[in-house]
Amino acid sequence: MIMINIEIYKDERGILKGFRTSGHSEYAEEGHDIICSAVSALEITIANGIITYTEDGKNTDISMMEDEGIFELYFRSAPSREAEILLNTLISGFESMEREYPSNVKLDYKEVRSC
Repeated sequence: MIMINIEIYKDERGILKGFRTSGHSEYAEEGHDIICSAVSALEITIANGIITYTEDGKNTDISMMEDEGIFELYFRSAPSREAEILLNTLISGFESMEREYPSNVKLDYKEVRSC
């Protein structure tokens, strides 16, 4: 089954470290897929918010491979309170999408090692 896979990264202490989205929802043809559009809008808006409105920009690695449908944001150290609020807002949006479109969106939490 083709779907968007979302991984939320937390370290062993439960601190949010970032997220990764991959895949395509195949809900509709390219250019008309509201699920892919929603995921893209959320991830890009939150990444821009973190870079623009927090002091975490220099602490954040962002990579995107558009053809493969991959977007990743990772904090090299613990995020600021502001960035954590933005990430929790993103997670809330992803959780809503998973509830509404369970055949197209899968959300998982993954433990990552602290630096």
